[in-house]
Amino acid sequence: MSKVALAQIESSTNKEENLRSAVSIIEQAGRRGAELITFPEFLMAFSPASQTPEELSKIAEAVDGRFISTLCEAASRNRVAVLATIYETSATPNRCSTRQSGSMHSGMSP
Repeated sequence: MSKVALAQIESSTNKEENLRSAVSIIEQAGRRGAELITFPEFLMAFSPASQTPEELSKIAEAVDGRFISTLCEAASRNRVAVLATIYETSATPNRCSTRQSGSMHSGMSP
């Protein structure tokens, strides 16, 4: 039977703060023997209703960007697969895509 961790995190608009929290939670899940951890929406950054698409696009990054790379490294170090929603850069100016990325460990691609 697989052990799954469900992360409850109150994301802020500060992407770096959210990343630090996520890495800490991944480490904790790994210590407790979880094989998979799932994060709620807005892990990368909380997006208030007042936020414009242009503002949100400034938070977005490529799948191989720092946010995802750091999550992948933490997942690999702790042998925990991660399911998280990110804001991905888009070919359309001032827009982003929302993607759920999973299986971020042991050298697997998001």
